[in-house]
Amino acid sequence: MQRRAYAALISALFSAAIAIAAPRFTHKPQVSFPSSKPDVILSGTLSAGKSFERDIGHGLIFRLVPSPASYGKGWDIEIRPKGDPAGGFDEYASVATPPYHLYKPTYLNASYGVTARKAVAMSPRKFQFVETPQDSQAASVVVNTVVYTVDWPSHKDSIAAAAAKIPVGVGELRVLDSRTTPGKNNEDLGSIDWIKFQIRLWLRSDETLENVLFPSETH
Repeated sequence: MQRRAYAALISALFSAAIAIAAPRFTHKPQVSFPSSKPDVILSGTLSAGKSFERDIGHGLIFRLVPSPASYGKGWDIEIRPKGDPAGGFDEYASVATPPYHLYKPTYLNASYGVTARKAVAMSPRKFQFVETPQDSQAASVVVNTVVYTVDWPSHKDSIAAAAAKIPVGVGELRVLDSRTTPGKNNEDLGSIDWIKFQIRLWLRSDETLENVLFPSETH
């Protein structure tokens, strides 16, 4: 599923389901960073409209790509598989990083009421990602169960058990420097014109999707 379609679907579904979904999914996950050194450290600069892409090993690619026009002026953080594996989502960070219906850490852009200046000030940004097509499929089942099942809290134990079997990698993006253009009116959130950044990634960490979705039970 492509980023634009995926984002629109998840945003619409969670907005409709928020009254019945767990309040915990509206908060930031409490996933801790591993004590070990990061497996990957990346750095670079980007001007508006440009992309950044690096192979990070284990069949994965890290990307900063311009956000779709309707989703803000800036970039999306993505972890994608190399090639085109069948099943699951083809973007591995969004499915493992709540919240699913509001501004989230993988949105380095001006959207959802967050101005460009505030967006670059949100640093460091912490996010999670799955690492295999199989885990992507399993994570999509867990998330969709919460979205589609009205009485999902009565099945929380089994959902949490399934989520505990899905390992997640952990990432951090730091904005080291930036240039932004303020909006011209209250409806204009401005734009991010240039950023200097550093990325740190922990692959095959000890964290799981259960830690992401149910932090009060696991921390």
